[in-house]
Amino acid sequence: MTNLQDLFHSLAQPGTGTANTRFAVVPIGDDLRHLIGKDQGGFPAILIDASHDGGTTPLRVELENLSVQPDLRCEVVFPDGQHRVGRYTLIRCSGDEELQGLFLRLVGAFLEQLSPSSERAELARVVLKLVDLFRVLGAPPRKSLQGLWAELFLIANSRKPIAVLEAWHADPDELYDFRQDHHCIDVKSSSQRTRMHAARLDQLYPPAGTIGVIVSVVAERAGGGVTIENLVDQVIERCATRGDLQLKLRTIVTETLGADWRLAARTRFDWDQAVQTCAMYRVEDVPRIPLTEIPAGITHVRFDFTLAEATSQEPTAIALLGGLLEAALPD
Repeated sequence: MTNLQDLFHSLAQPGTGTANTRFAVVPIGDDLRHLIGKDQGGFPAILIDASHDGGTTPLRVELENLSVQPDLRCEVVFPDGQHRVGRYTLIRCSGDEELQGLFLRLVGAFLEQLSPSSERAELARVVLKLVDLFRVLGAPPRKSLQGLWAELFLIANSRKPIAVLEAWHADPDELYDFRQDHHCIDVKSSSQRTRMHAARLDQLYPPAGTIGVIVSVVAERAGGGVTIENLVDQVIERCATRGDLQLKLRTIVTETLGADWRLAARTRFDWDQAVQTCAMYRVEDVPRIPLTEIPAGITHVRFDFTLAEATSQEPTAIALLGGLLEAALPD
């Protein structure tokens, strides 16, 4: 994946132009239809050549820190001093440096899925998704930082991260964090070594024919630890050939964090301790309430349980199960 942040920071701020439509630019990849630019205020922008677009109704968006302007006449200045004037679809971020960085990471993932010859309808789909993610940045988080960190740790530390990422839930509210064929995994994190976790009863009784595993991770905050953004970078590096999965990763993380997105690069957890304490348990070995003891009419049972006396599975036993469970074992 092209590092848009490096390209952006390599650009000099352009001189004054007309109506704030002058940009210092450099191509994204080898095609001149996709450019990354820096405007006269020093803000990042993506310029997509609109000179060959058809008659589809243009898409225009104005948010607090994100704007999309179609068919805009812009002057672009390349590093060699070459000037060009043309019509572009302009996607610009006007937030602070942290928000600019997030914008460039997200738009980079989306552009990997957009070829230079893509139709305007495909560009509109990408833009709408980007707009949706920017709106989510003000929404309440859908999971704790610790919980999301533990899920990303499992992916980053796994022997087959592509297979595990493929199985990762698209919705944080799904019953299991990872599911593929007849295997399902739910990651439970604790900030203490007592391995006290919360669960829904139906998580511990997967459908017939399905093997359910609880992964328990101790995730303690540590000043010199690893952040969520660090884990995302690790997974992206290990999935370098799968732009679709990199986009999935960026999307889920952003939607899950919501208004906590800034904390993803600041809050650190102890990687070494997580490696040492990560353990897998078959659901039948986890303390659970027998279904026969649930009174009629009672649903959505939630409770806390401890794994202090439960027996974890040896990696060799998990490996024999194959599929997702074997893929999720430590690398």
